[in-house]
Amino acid sequence: MESTQIVSIVALIVSSTALIWSTLQLIHSYLSSAKGYSKINEKVMPKWDVYKSRVFLWDQFRFQVNFYTPVLVVCPPKNKEFPIRDADGKSEGSQGYSFIGGSKNTDLIPSVDDRGPAIHTVNNERATWITLLSVIHEMETTSSRWETEQFSRSPPSSCTLPKFDDHTLAVAIQRKQRSWDDMPSSITKPYATTTICHIIEIAAMLGIHWKEFDRSKDIFLAEGNGLVFKATSVTELGTVFTFQVSGKSEFKDGRIIPVDSVKELAFGFVSTLYRKTKDLRRVVLPTEEAKDLATLQLGTTNEFAETLVSFGCNTETSKCIRDNDKRHGHLYPLAFEILGMLGKIFHVKKGFFRVLPNPTFYHWNRQYFSLPSLLLAYKRNIGGECSSNKHLNRLQTRVENVERVIHQTQPSFSAALLDALHEALELCDKFLTQKVPREKVGLVLRTHIQVVLSMLNETERAPTLDRSWVLRSSTETAGNMPAFASLDGKPPESKQDELINIYFTKVLPKINGVDPGLPPLTSGPEVETNIWLPVYVI
Repeated sequence: MESTQIVSIVALIVSSTALIWSTLQLIHSYLSSAKGYSKINEKVMPKWDVYKSRVFLWDQFRFQVNFYTPVLVVCPPKNKEFPIRDADGKSEGSQGYSFIGGSKNTDLIPSVDDRGPAIHTVNNERATWITLLSVIHEMETTSSRWETEQFSRSPPSSCTLPKFDDHTLAVAIQRKQRSWDDMPSSITKPYATTTICHIIEIAAMLGIHWKEFDRSKDIFLAEGNGLVFKATSVTELGTVFTFQVSGKSEFKDGRIIPVDSVKELAFGFVSTLYRKTKDLRRVVLPTEEAKDLATLQLGTTNEFAETLVSFGCNTETSKCIRDNDKRHGHLYPLAFEILGMLGKIFHVKKGFFRVLPNPTFYHWNRQYFSLPSLLLAYKRNIGGECSSNKHLNRLQTRVENVERVIHQTQPSFSAALLDALHEALELCDKFLTQKVPREKVGLVLRTHIQVVLSMLNETERAPTLDRSWVLRSSTETAGNMPAFASLDGKPPESKQDELINIYFTKVLPKINGVDPGLPPLTSGPEVETNIWLPVYVI
């Protein structure tokens, strides 16, 4: 072989190698233009990473990375209206398509881990919304399993167990396609999307309570039930929440009632038995509705005080609520008593769930009293009040039925007991809405509030309730022990009986003794001041 041929062959090999190398570099440069592709992997978003893709943009001569993340919505399972109206596969994505192997689930969220979430210090690279979806799935499956067990132990008569589709409160997902080009530079993981109101509702569903909530400073922190929500502010994006598992979670009898109307409670609004709005998912002009007892605002001390003013309570009463040095309750704060008097029934008949989000700024602590004991003490006292009132006679029958169920059923809160309480409450609500003018109910309510607050704080000063009459507690009790002081000195097993005794022997006579100059509280044999007794404790 001549030397020129050898040189030509070597040159061809070198140039071919250079061409191949240049081609590989060109391919590598184009593949490298797919920014973020390597960051979307199974460790970051397991089961969702398979939907990432590279799309070549010919006008920009580069690759664009697309992927899917969920949009979280709190709504009934049968809801048809979602934020992304024109998204492909909306019916599947919205109604239960899990994106996990392309299968259908009975839940509206994907099953990420059948064993439930766990605390893993090594999985800090995972997107926290993946953990959130797993916890929501655990909530639905665990609570459904617990309800099935309770149903098998004490099945309600002529009833089938409610299914998931029978609920009106659930977390739904709708997939949304995103591009890594739109990711803020400070965010390194794909994020899910929702709203502040849905975050609050999801937190309530999971049993998480807000420790800090300051929208002006973007400071949000919620903890509870072994779970944590925490927010930070991202300049290019806005408020970003992270979700963590900090301990063991419980989703059995502590799960909130899965009805859509409880969402208002998480925002401090309470629908009353007078609320007639067809769509209870959103409050319409709550500050105006409060004037006719339809909606209560109890989220802060100012809202609670303004609600009392809307009832007709005087300024002294609202000042007492705003004063932290004043006493606002006995065995429990007065706000919960008002909830029992006016609150709408949220319990689902034949259902086993009974927990609600706390709409007040007070703490509900059952360690200091027993609700069954309080109800039985009420039953023992109502007998002498109902001889001339047909409604109270009917109520006494309901209370006796509740007492019988309490003694016969185990566990303490069975479906039979909850249904017995439900029927008694319906009887009270029907009577108050159909037999008694709303104005008279409001008058009894405001008088009761003022009397109780006065008696709770009578060691200091009895507030003036109306210009036309003043409680004489400061003079009548001179040298005597204040009414609620005797309650404080009772042992735990006697507190319930003492509270009911105070209500029947001291509170009720003061309400009956309202100055004649005020509008009368009675109107015919069926309307008496003791109409309020049925809803003191139930």
